[in-house]
This record gives sequence, C-alpha cells and structure tokens, in this order.
Amino acid sequence: MLRRSIVLVAVLGVICTAPLAAAEPPVGVPSPGWVTWSMNLDPSPPPRDSGLSQAEFDELLAAIQRIGALYRRTPHLRQPSNVEVSPSRVIQPRVGGRDATGPVRAEFALYIYRPVFDFHNPRSYFRMQINDPWVHERSFFEDDQGPIHLAWPRLETLNGRQRYWRDERTVIEHILPAGREPWLPVSQERWIRLLIDKTENELQQHYQKLVGEAAERRAQATRSYERGIAMASRYRNEPNLLPGVDDQMREMMAQSLIDTAEATMEMFERNERALQPIAAALAARDYDALEAAGDRGRAMMGRHLLALEAELAGLAAAERAAPAYGFEHNPAMYWMPPRPPKRPSLLLNDGDTNAYALLAPNPDFLRHDLPAGQIQSITILNRLWPEFDERLESEMDWRALAGMVR
Repeated sequence: MLRRSIVLVAVLGVICTAPLAAAEPPVGVPSPGWVTWSMNLDPSPPPRDSGLSQAEFDELLAAIQRIGALYRRTPHLRQPSNVEVSPSRVIQPRVGGRDATGPVRAEFALYIYRPVFDFHNPRSYFRMQINDPWVHERSFFEDDQGPIHLAWPRLETLNGRQRYWRDERTVIEHILPAGREPWLPVSQERWIRLLIDKTENELQQHYQKLVGEAAERRAQATRSYERGIAMASRYRNEPNLLPGVDDQMREMMAQSLIDTAEATMEMFERNERALQPIAAALAARDYDALEAAGDRGRAMMGRHLLALEAELAGLAAAERAAPAYGFEHNPAMYWMPPRPPKRPSLLLNDGDTNAYALLAPNPDFLRHDLPAGQIQSITILNRLWPEFDERLESEMDWRALAGMVR
C-alpha cells in the first residue's frame, strides 16, 4: 500500500509539472512581463572578435539558455507583475584575447524595470559574468608582475557564494570550483617596492626632463628669438613688406619685435637658472634643498621615498613575505597623506578597521585542460531591488547553478 501511494504521488507530480514545463517559453522569447533577448535566438555565426568556433559558440549559447531557464522558473519571475524583465546576453572575446585558447567568456543579465520611471532607482539588475572572475577588481597600481587589487568588504557566504559589498546597493558574488581561488595574496615587500619604484620613476622622469631636454628647450628659445629679430630686420629694410605704413611706424613695430624677443629670451634664461638647483637637488637626493628651490611637491615625494626605503629595510624576512592589508588612507596620494600615517606604506594589520587584503590575479585559476566551453566561474553583480533579491534567494535553484561550474 505504501509503495502504491509513493508511485501515485510521483505520477501526480509528473502530471502537474508537465503542463508547466510545456507551457514555459524559451528564455528570451517575449511573454507577459518578459522582453526579448537583446541578441536574437536565431542560428548565427559567432561574433568576429570572440575567437570562438561555431561549436564553442553554440555550446556557450546553450549554457546561457540553461542559466536563463533557472531564473525563468523562479515563481516570482515566471509571471512578473508590475515590472518588465529584460534578459540580455553579451558574447565577449575569450580569455586571453581573440587568438587565445582560453575559456569562453560571456555575460547573462536580467534587467528589471518598473512601469513608473524613477531617476533615483530606475532599474535593478542581476549580471552574471561567465569565466571572468576578476570583474570585482579594485585595481590601484601595477608593477612588473601585474596589477594589484584591493579586496571588497566581504559578506557572509550564502548558498555557497562568496559575497562582497561593492557599494551600498551592489553585492558581488562568486560561484567558484572547489579548491581553486582566483586570487593570490600580495606580500608587504611587493607593495612597498611598488611604491618605491613608482616614486623613484616619477622623480627620475622629472630629472631627465630638466637635464635631458635642456638643449632642446634652448634650441627652441633661440629659434623663436631669431625669428623675432629677423622679422624686425625685414620691417626696417623692406618698405614694400608693409605698404601704406610710414617709416616711423615701421621702426616702432620693428623695435617692438626686438624688445619682445629679448624679454622672452631673458625670461627663458631666468627659468633655466631656476631649474639648475632643482636638478642638482634631485641628483643628490637632497629633498630639503629641493623644497628650498621651489619644488615642494616633489620634495614631499622624495622624503616619502626615504621613509619607504627605511620601512622596507626595517622589516624582517617573515614580515616582508607576510600578506599586505590596506589602507590607512587612500593610496592614490600615498606620498601626501592627510595626516601622518602609522606606516609610510599605509599598510595595516590584519583585523584592523578598514584592513582589506591586497590581491593579485591567480594566473593558474582558469584551467586550459578543460573544454573551452566549460564554465569555470560565475561572478554575479547583484543590484536587485530588495523584494526581488529576497524572492530569488529563496526560489532560485542555486545548487543547479553551482553544478554548472567545474
């Protein structure tokens, strides 16, 4: 009796769900509340800049369709009321560029619009980046090893997704394969050396401009002076050059050109003399003399350079290799902080307020031994209105979505 009851329940379940599945239009086909794909559903060749073969392109479209179907099956979006849901997909060049052999890349997105437009809150969206794990980057500087990023504030993991705050309305979520991380920690030494090299390069470039371009500056000033004197000579010696102008006026114009040329040359010489102590101070790394010569901004950079070198020299080997966390102040103007920092590098200790890990992309995260069409990561930019976010969280088949990632 129990077995017959179980079979009957299963049969009824199939009967009840079959009409739902049969009535469900493909994702992207217009229906009440749903707007068509931004890219049509007809068979087509892959975009020229994607680097995809036809088979890879078809496989990618099928994967996007499966992802879209998961969202279409959530009850709150299946028959949306008082909103329009616009699905969108974008095929991007594969990882590594058009001629590379890396995984495919694409985006699937849902844009939700209310019928009454609101400039402050016009739409919400759910954008999914396929095989593009570094979309949530906050890139600050780059050294010869590549860019350095700052982690976003991390939230609690939810339904297996790593989650971060991007801003007050946007959450970034990662669905990643087990045992593989897209990021590597950046060491304290790498960060401090980056700042040292960046500062040295900027000071050196200015020094080269002062010294290396001096001859060209003088040549330009001399040419300008000689053009002025030559034109004055013509005014004096070629009466037909200015027909209708009497001799007295021509003389006045010629003298004006001479006076202007000489004044400009004198100003050039004064400026060049003012640059000499600046160049000498830069060459000697005498930043007090540099400020006395009138270049206070670069003097501050130079003093900060010395402090960074001292900070690095004072670190033990274990400290140099330890992960870096930032920042005490905004690093964009690291050499001119609003108040004296605890460390010239602006680094913090793990656990300090506003301490977030400095990260570098892991070059081995994406595998090349898998089929190009395999989804290896999904990164979600979630900017949904709260009511849709709450419903999707409870209604979405997150296990099925995560199962697409290998």
